[in-house]
Amino acid sequence: GTSTQGNQYIAACNMSGILCCAISRGTTVLARYAQCAGNFSEICELVLAKIPPGEGRMSYSHGEFFYHYTSKQGIITLAISDSSVDQVAAFSFLENVFEQFRLQYGARAQTAIAFAMNTEFSLVMANEMKKANTKEEPDKITSLQEEVDQVRD
Repeated sequence: GTSTQGNQYIAACNMSGILCCAISRGTTVLARYAQCAGNFSEICELVLAKIPPGEGRMSYSHGEFFYHYTSKQGIITLAISDSSVDQVAAFSFLENVFEQFRLQYGARAQTAIAFAMNTEFSLVMANEMKKANTKEEPDKITSLQEEVDQVRD
């Protein structure tokens, strides 16, 4: 999906997979990372404004992009991806990001000001995104990763 025609949203992006991730409390973005230039900040805000309060998870598409989010404990984890990412992979990425965020910040997230966690946490997002977007042999990699995660727990 390299065509950017008819897509009023995102500047040309030659990356594929998960392109942007944000963590917010309602519409207050606490941390955000995008792996390429583009107006992701406006898009995140538009999407966040539409997410209903309460717990939930959802995926929807707009143009050639997909928006996936989970809403848990008052925290929304949002990812923007292209069509190469399936829902299972997207939600697994969101879970990983949310878990790390929760462990790192806990209750601080409920009172933090906008972008309070951005400097530190955007690095974590970047790292998770890189892992999620590395797809040489998805089956082997994910099963290895799962085993590693189980050992760590």
